[in-house]
Amino acid sequence: MLTQITIPQIPHPPKAIIDRAKAIIETYNNGTADLAAAPDNAYIYNSGYADRVYHRNGVETKTRRQHVFSIGEDFEKWTADNIHPFAYEAGLSVSIPKGLPGQGPHCDLRRRYALNYILDCGGDNVRTLWYKEKGCPIERLHDSGPEGKSYWADYPDVEVIDDVVLGPGIWVLLNTRILHSVENIIGYRSFLTVSLPDMFQFPWNNRIPV
Repeated sequence: MLTQITIPQIPHPPKAIIDRAKAIIETYNNGTADLAAAPDNAYIYNSGYADRVYHRNGVETKTRRQHVFSIGEDFEKWTADNIHPFAYEAGLSVSIPKGLPGQGPHCDLRRRYALNYILDCGGDNVRTLWYKEKGCPIERLHDSGPEGKSYWADYPDVEVIDDVVLGPGIWVLLNTRILHSVENIIGYRSFLTVSLPDMFQFPWNNRIPV
């Protein structure tokens, strides 16, 4: 089952878009960003999803979250023309708050697949892991879990099925309906991101990438 795959066939984003995103990222790094500003995806942080607490080796840890900001209609048009005709929520994603080490096992609430182009990894050993929760299917295809937790699970309840270090400057397709976490983050991890409803309408011969 697909957890993630790099897709070098997709072209790099235009330099103007990358430069615009990096200018925003610099405001986080130099301390001038408005950390209280609501992101464009603020609506997903409901029912405790942003405040969930994880346990591992007896230690209780809060989680980071991804704030997504629009960086212009030109990026949205570029993704529709170059990636997928029904791409949505194209923008810049920033991992906050900076002081927490990672984002615990979860599924994305708003999308089937994510396509990310990492700009800043957030550290030298940042790892993305996928999991199977004990007694549950690998893919969690409904909008929210019957357990009422919007499909997030604690570390003692999951087993690792994939573990990768993703590098910058290449598009990576992620199956966001499998529980996944991001570990060992130090700085502000940031990337251009696009939400996709399926894998069947990429521009190269309408084929699923292999």
